[in-house]
Amino acid sequence: MLRAQVMKDFIIYSGVCLFFVFAPDFLADNTAGSMLHVDPARFNHPGLTQLTWKAEIYEYDYNPISGYPFRIRIEFNSVGFMGRGANNPYCYIGVMVQNVGHSFENDMSGSAFSSPQTITTFPALGLYLSSLQFDWSDSMHGVQLLAEPSSYPGFGRVFENVDDLGYTGKNIYTQQNVGSPSISSPISVRWTVTKKGIVMDPPGNLSKNLAGSWVPLKGTFVIWNFKLEINGITYDVADYYLPIEKAEYIWAWDPLCFHQEYFGAKEGILNAQKGNVKYVDMRAFDGIRWYNLEDWQITWRIDDEGGNIENRFGWLSDGKSITSRVGHNEDISLCFRDAGHSFHLTLPITSVNDNALSKPVDNQLSQNYPNPFNPTTIIYYQISTRSKVQIIVYDILGKIIAILVDEEKHPGRYSVKFQRNNLSSGVYLYKLFVITDYLEKSFSLVRKMILMN
Repeated sequence: MLRAQVMKDFIIYSGVCLFFVFAPDFLADNTAGSMLHVDPARFNHPGLTQLTWKAEIYEYDYNPISGYPFRIRIEFNSVGFMGRGANNPYCYIGVMVQNVGHSFENDMSGSAFSSPQTITTFPALGLYLSSLQFDWSDSMHGVQLLAEPSSYPGFGRVFENVDDLGYTGKNIYTQQNVGSPSISSPISVRWTVTKKGIVMDPPGNLSKNLAGSWVPLKGTFVIWNFKLEINGITYDVADYYLPIEKAEYIWAWDPLCFHQEYFGAKEGILNAQKGNVKYVDMRAFDGIRWYNLEDWQITWRIDDEGGNIENRFGWLSDGKSITSRVGHNEDISLCFRDAGHSFHLTLPITSVNDNALSKPVDNQLSQNYPNPFNPTTIIYYQISTRSKVQIIVYDILGKIIAILVDEEKHPGRYSVKFQRNNLSSGVYLYKLFVITDYLEKSFSLVRKMILMN
């Protein structure tokens, strides 16, 4: 289970001030780990709408070893999102591998610290998604479980009072053991995060408070879809609803973070339980092209601070992948764990037209944001097949005000800005035309927007 994020710290990383929230255990005397970030000096691509990466899990011991207490270990992958404005307000969603599974009643508000416990854990290879935003109200973020809880690996939704600290994590856990990986039979897990749409005051049950009451979401939200592919089978797991002010896009220069967390270092756990997780095929998409995440840098090391510095963990690279390792004697000399070490990968170029991950399944026209607006607003849309595309703005009487888009588009997700110019206040219409045969407008959608001077 993720330790509560209640302690703040700052890291100055390649000239960029990154704000992180750390657990108390990180600064205690029983923890080891290391944080690996995309190097912002070498990666900066605005407008990212999709992110994918794969973990090949070769070792991940989860059964307690005789003579050693059971301790949690986490391969903590964080997806970064960013909003608008000069300060680029942002948030993270955690997507993790753990050595525990979870049991709970689906859709409950619960805690592992209540009496009796409403969330319990058991040794397993578990997967975990979390929106844990300690300074947000429950009306500011939510999650919709899409996977079937009764089917393997038992994804379930729980609104968790994390570490009994009084704020709600919007969490998805596996409730079955994902598997028992080995060097000869690894478990492959691919994560894909996709911008699915934008919605105002979304309906449905998406958030609960600690009292167990449903809380409606208020405002404009981006729907971020999380899919997992486990050993070649894809599971549409969940939609996270995040405020557009903090999660309009995947973070341009900090899209993904890999973070090892090994509790029990002082007690010798790193001698007793092995981990070996290789990360491959890390890339992000902006609606037009893919960008490989090739440059990485260790930004922080956690020591056990108990006078028994543990070095049996860290990162290594073969030039095409990055591997997180723990518990092997050779890790002491083989791996890197200290802040400042860099890795450069050489990854194959991926064409958007050759990869089905990037292709929307249908044409969509989303509500403009902001709405009402003055003086500008953004119109979002997606195209499922290579087509001639038009977006035209009309007044309420049907007169053409502006042609914002009139060109061929590849499959993808796009946005276009509309500026009021000399228009008066009132209701305007914007319409998407998708022309697949170049003879007629074979598909169209229309929405209203309001200009307020």
